[in-house]
Amino acid sequence: MTLKIKNMKQILYFLIVIVLTLTSCQKGKNNLPEPISNYIKTNLVINSSSLTDSLKGIIWINNYSNSKVDYSAYVSIILSDTVNNVEYISNILLDSENYSTNENKEIVSKISIDRLLNYNKSIDFKNLYWNNGITLKDLPKTTFRLRLFIFILEPMNPGNIIQSDIKYIENIE
Repeated sequence: MTLKIKNMKQILYFLIVIVLTLTSCQKGKNNLPEPISNYIKTNLVINSSSLTDSLKGIIWINNYSNSKVDYSAYVSIILSDTVNNVEYISNILLDSENYSTNENKEIVSKISIDRLLNYNKSIDFKNLYWNNGITLKDLPKTTFRLRLFIFILEPMNPGNIIQSDIKYIENIE
């Protein structure tokens, strides 16, 4: 009889351990971070649909959360050639007036926006360098898809890639 009670206690302890383990695993699933793309939105507004020396744009980054966001990120403007299927990328430094360098290396920018506010930065396209130092004048005469791309350096968050809407722009000069 004592053997049965002893076995019953062991089985009961085993079941309690399993229930506690499952409960803690379930709680861990509910603690996943909210995707950054749920509360950070971006846009690139331009003053023309032609890629000329006078083309200017404004980068907008909006924080729709109730807390301050403070992230490091790669910020790029991408022109996708619709004819030749070539991408031209200009890496942007948000923290400086020299926002694009001739070497066009990936540059880490700091994005710090208080709750429910936005950040904006004016961009003069004639001052951008594409790929390996290509200037605006060296880009092919074609139609491009233009978009802003932000890769927030939070690898554990699945929503860390944020893109603007695509705009079509022509290089006709």
